[in-house]
Amino acid sequence: MESLAGTTPLPLSSAGSPVRVWFNDEECDAQEAEADIVSSFEARRFDDVINGSLLQTNRKFVVYVVKTGMLRIMDRQKSGARGLIREHAKQRITDVQFFNQDDMLASVGGPTLECQQSSLIVSRLSQQGPIINYQILLEFKTEHFAMLRIVWHPFDMNQLCVIHTNQDNTVVATHVSTQSINSVRSEAGHYVCTFASEFCIKEGAVQIKGAGGNLTDLAWSRTAERHMLAAYDGGSVVLYDWKKPEAMQGDPHASATALGRVQEDGSVSRCLFLPHTHSRDSSGATGLTRCFLTASAQNSTITLWSPFTTDGKQPSRLQVFGLENPSLSYLVDACYILPPPLTPTGVPSKAPPSTMVVMADRTAGKIFAWHLKGTWSSELGQSEGNHLVLEGCDYVVPFRCKFPTYSWQVRTEASSISTDDDEDLSSSNLIYYDIQIFAFQSSAAQDLSLRSIMLLPPPSQWVDPWDGVRVERLWTDVHSAHVSDVGSDDGVLRFDEEYDVEDDDDDDDEEPEFDIAPDASTRPPPPGIIGGASNGTNPFSNWLGSLAAEKPSSLPPLGASKAVELPPVALPPPPTIDPAIIVAADMPPPIDPAIITSTNIPPPIEDPAIITANSMLAPSDNASILSALFTSTTTREATPTISNRGDEMGKAKADGRSKTPKNRDTVAMSTQLGNGDDLRRLVREEIQASLGPLVEKAVNDAVNKVVLRPIMASISDLSKREMSAQETNKLSSAVAENADVVLRAAFQSTVKTAILPALESTMGLVFKQVSDQLEQSMIPLKDNGDNKIDAMSAQMTRMTELVARLTTEMQSLRTTVETQQRAASSPATTSPPKKSPDEIRNGIVQFCAARKYEEAFNLALTAADYRFTFLCCQQADITAVFSGEKVKLSALILLCIMQHLTQVINATNNDKEMEISLLWLQEIALSLNPPAREIRQHLPRVIEELTRAINKRIDLGTHIHRNRDFLRILQIVRGLQM
Repeated sequence: MESLAGTTPLPLSSAGSPVRVWFNDEECDAQEAEADIVSSFEARRFDDVINGSLLQTNRKFVVYVVKTGMLRIMDRQKSGARGLIREHAKQRITDVQFFNQDDMLASVGGPTLECQQSSLIVSRLSQQGPIINYQILLEFKTEHFAMLRIVWHPFDMNQLCVIHTNQDNTVVATHVSTQSINSVRSEAGHYVCTFASEFCIKEGAVQIKGAGGNLTDLAWSRTAERHMLAAYDGGSVVLYDWKKPEAMQGDPHASATALGRVQEDGSVSRCLFLPHTHSRDSSGATGLTRCFLTASAQNSTITLWSPFTTDGKQPSRLQVFGLENPSLSYLVDACYILPPPLTPTGVPSKAPPSTMVVMADRTAGKIFAWHLKGTWSSELGQSEGNHLVLEGCDYVVPFRCKFPTYSWQVRTEASSISTDDDEDLSSSNLIYYDIQIFAFQSSAAQDLSLRSIMLLPPPSQWVDPWDGVRVERLWTDVHSAHVSDVGSDDGVLRFDEEYDVEDDDDDDDEEPEFDIAPDASTRPPPPGIIGGASNGTNPFSNWLGSLAAEKPSSLPPLGASKAVELPPVALPPPPTIDPAIIVAADMPPPIDPAIITSTNIPPPIEDPAIITANSMLAPSDNASILSALFTSTTTREATPTISNRGDEMGKAKADGRSKTPKNRDTVAMSTQLGNGDDLRRLVREEIQASLGPLVEKAVNDAVNKVVLRPIMASISDLSKREMSAQETNKLSSAVAENADVVLRAAFQSTVKTAILPALESTMGLVFKQVSDQLEQSMIPLKDNGDNKIDAMSAQMTRMTELVARLTTEMQSLRTTVETQQRAASSPATTSPPKKSPDEIRNGIVQFCAARKYEEAFNLALTAADYRFTFLCCQQADITAVFSGEKVKLSALILLCIMQHLTQVINATNNDKEMEISLLWLQEIALSLNPPAREIRQHLPRVIEELTRAINKRIDLGTHIHRNRDFLRILQIVRGLQM
């Protein structure tokens, strides 16, 4: 049969046995992926970390690696806002990961010839106008080993896994809890983790290693978060339980418990969990995990596996598929696609969801979409429940693009094609979502789209033979066993005695297992910080959930502070959910609101829970799900409030100090009032006289009205007729059950309506009398203190006048002496001729046109006129001055420009001049280094003048629409003063 142009069917099995399928893309035509360029650049390919992400997106931002070891941040909505993270300069960035769809970004930089240090930095991004800022929250850095990748916890931002090398130069993974590590505050203002030893981040931390070879990939289960799947270059794929660590002799780390293993012939480079809970050969056993896939031969060959089960049955190969003539290496990821909610006839659809395994060539512009067929278990005759069953890959769709893809992020979005206008898409009842790929390619970053219409199944099924497809029968010779049983003859999967289903059930009260990531701000705080209070000096500085809930600031703090050793803080575990009973109705799929194009389309599932056929009968309410997932009530950490006046914080401190007694009389008066018996007696008498009888009367009235009267009336009615013993027992039981509830409700109502108002009235009288006594006692002290203060003020005024007169005389004398010395020691010299204003103006324009900004500003500053400095700012390209690794102007010139632009703010009423001045002031403030020797003496005075000018402009109200910019400048310069 002739090969199809594009989509090619594949066999699921051969005579009931699993198969290995090889696809030759050279014999099939490929479709062109739709492309929208994001940025153009020349990128480098790293073949040792093929699974590391060099480009990431969330709802707001696109972040990608630039060649110099920095991260470029762009606004996803293409507003032109940009930012640059320079913290990894001279390092090789190997992985960048957002936490879910949050603004929390983790980046990993490895050592190079220029920089021997490796670092992992957790930052928070925020946008203010045309600038995207970042704030560093936590940093890990070392020179003893190389950090390669980071794997976030599925829903807890306080937990992550770092993939790195150890002292034996073997790649391992270490579980890190940010609440238990030790850290100190750096000079830049953020926290830096202090390692327990050269190769140990935290003593007792759980480490994943020891399966024969280097760890190449790690997958964290989203439904049973205690499980991790690890792939090794020795061919092993091991399932771990990291919450049951085992101590290792001579090693400060603990080892995660290995639950089971499968063995491949060659190196395994990728592993992923799939959404399918069962495979076609499942026998009703309870699944310990879901089905999973592995990739070998540099991700060119994919193997589908049945799940690990609790009965000890080994996972089996379901299907192997790959390319006939593979390239050097590939990228592999999986995305999950819901079917249309309704059939073309309007009947609710019961079709199962689809899964696409997407593969991209890292040396050529090729992309392949492999469709995994899923079926409901009820359709296969399985009686127990209705689960999603994995059958295998039934077709592949080849695509082509302009450049090879080095890294990517794959997700699904609702299809923009109307099914009413497209009969093929409407009748397929299978694909209803587009696959969106943010691709980091050799010469550009592009947004690629694989449309729904391109992903439709072929019109006919596979028949033998088929051009471009080679099939081999797969013999189930896989070796799978518990790690401790490797080498045994039975080859059966077994588990340690202490690990069984009962153990999981016992732990369900302690550990959470969610499929959907809860909002970070709703996570319970660590002990001791309820309501914003803290124990000690910032004991929860490592709690990233608290930092994520806080309103983002405009830039990282720049002031230096003393390093403080922080004690570890433990987060109490919330209640858990048993993964065995989770269904789709319990866990709505995660939604990215930025990519939803139709409110009538249910969102794609990133890693769904067990999906049942009943859960697919009706479309979900997107509005309610969006409200539930992305509306949170965050609690800010106690931080100083930024006011309209830059010196309000200082005033608050001064006011707080002024409340302290200043003399002995005041202290004695305070002590006398604090020890007086009259106050206690007065309070006691008021409460006994008014509050006691009122409470007693209110409680009696409530009990009589709510309990006694209805009961007596009911008893009176019942006494008029005879009651059986059964009715009497029923009545007594009802009274016993409901009396407690009624009494509690009545008492609560009485407290709210009677007791609390009376208590407020009583305490108001007490406080009024105390206040009157205090005022009368303080009158003589106040009069006496005023007289003393007036006398002291007069003496200080006289002394100030004398000092000013003496200073004037000394300055005059010094000037005379210096003039005489110059006249005696040096001959008369002529100063260089001053340039006219026109010459200065023309020189500034010529220097700026030639991009000689240092000469231009030097010429402007020699004129000692702020108008020439402002002219230079108008003519210069601000992007050229401040972009790059080094600013084009010296720190001293930048400080002089700041001083002259302060005069512009004081003098101008032109909005355009104000806009230019504020833009330059912001860039200068971000570029200045306060400890620099040439400016540290003059910087405080210039900042004080700028703060005074901005506060004056805010008070005048002539540029109200610029108040946000004014406050941003105040916040930045406040950081320079720290």
